[in-house]
Amino acid sequence: MRVRKFLAHDRLTPSHPGDAELNVNRSLKQIDSADSRHQSKPSKGFDFRRSALGAIGLISLLFFGPARAEDGQQVLGQTILVPVYSHILVNNRDGRGEPGVLLLSSMLTVRNPNLKAGLTLKSAAYYSSEGKLLREFLTVPKPIPPMGATEFFIENRDKEGGTGASFLVVWEAGQPVRPALAESVNAYFFGTQSLAFASPGRVVAQKDAKP
Repeated sequence: MRVRKFLAHDRLTPSHPGDAELNVNRSLKQIDSADSRHQSKPSKGFDFRRSALGAIGLISLLFFGPARAEDGQQVLGQTILVPVYSHILVNNRDGRGEPGVLLLSSMLTVRNPNLKAGLTLKSAAYYSSEGKLLREFLTVPKPIPPMGATEFFIENRDKEGGTGASFLVVWEAGQPVRPALAESVNAYFFGTQSLAFASPGRVVAQKDAKP
């Protein structure tokens, strides 16, 4: 599968939920301006208008969705599935029927939202789209102090995970605590060209505190 150059002229991540619609309109106006400046030059990259619209919609969906955990919930541990995108399919299919591909770097972050209690991260396993275990990032359990965090990084050039890659995060605590927060940030940055979006984790198993 060929990798094409992705052309971007605007930072797409909104700074505040209330500014989402304004930022979308502003981005589209800047795209129109960029299109008019370059209309006399044939582009070898993607149709950025279509790519930007899809990216803006994806960002809005991921950043402005409803909260996933109940306020005040306390548990003893969880297993969290965090979607990761080592690359995404974009634009139209080429003459061979293959879609455009944009490679991304990905950063997994796991945060401890408790003011006094610590957590222990037991596993951070990276799986491919085919469900193959590619890497276990932890060889020993890793403590996360109160209000602390840790991160793991997948390079832009590492495309082995595919479009459906995932982290499986396992954490435990010695006492009932508020659940850890796990998400990935998937990004492409090259000069003034940029694209970034967050992908929140989903709890797939949980060890509840005894009543």
